[in-house]
Amino acid sequence: MELNKLDIRDIFFENIKKIFLKKKDFYILTNDAYVFSLQQIKKHKRFIDAGVCEQNLINIASGLARKKKKVLIYGFCNFLCHRSYEQIKINLGSMGLQVFVVGIGPGFSFPYDGPTHHGIQDISNVLNIPEFEIYNISDNKIAECISKNIFKLKGPNYIRLEK
Repeated sequence: MELNKLDIRDIFFENIKKIFLKKKDFYILTNDAYVFSLQQIKKHKRFIDAGVCEQNLINIASGLARKKKKVLIYGFCNFLCHRSYEQIKINLGSMGLQVFVVGIGPGFSFPYDGPTHHGIQDISNVLNIPEFEIYNISDNKIAECISKNIFKLKGPNYIRLEK
C-alpha cells in the first residue's frame, strides 16, 4: 500500500479496523458519521452508532472505558467537542480514561455544509481540559504511525483527522 496515493482518513481507519477485528475488548462509537473504511464492521456488536446524541455517546464511552474496554469515538469534530464538552471534560478528562476521541473534518473540511460543520474551535475547547493530549494528523505518514500504535497513547486523547 503506497501511502501517498491514499486518503488520510482511509489510512487511519483501515488500521483501526484491523486492530478492531483482532482485539475483542475494542469498541468503536460514532455519532452517525460515515467513514468508508468502517462500513464492513458497522453491524458488529462492538460498533455502536449512537446517532446524533453526542452527550450520550461520551457517556457510553466512559462506561465502557471504566470497565477496562478500549474505546475510540469518531465524529465531526465540532459536534463532539461542543455539544458534549461537559461530558468530555468530566467523564473522560477528570477520570483520566484512555479514550480516543477522533474529530473528523477540522477547519473548513466540509465547506458546503455550513457553519454547523466548520470545526474551527475544537482545539480551544480541548486545550482547556488538562488531562487531554491533542494530536493533529497532518499527513499520511503520521496517520499511519498513530493509527498503528494507538494503544501506546495513554490517558484521554483528541485526534484531529483532516477530511
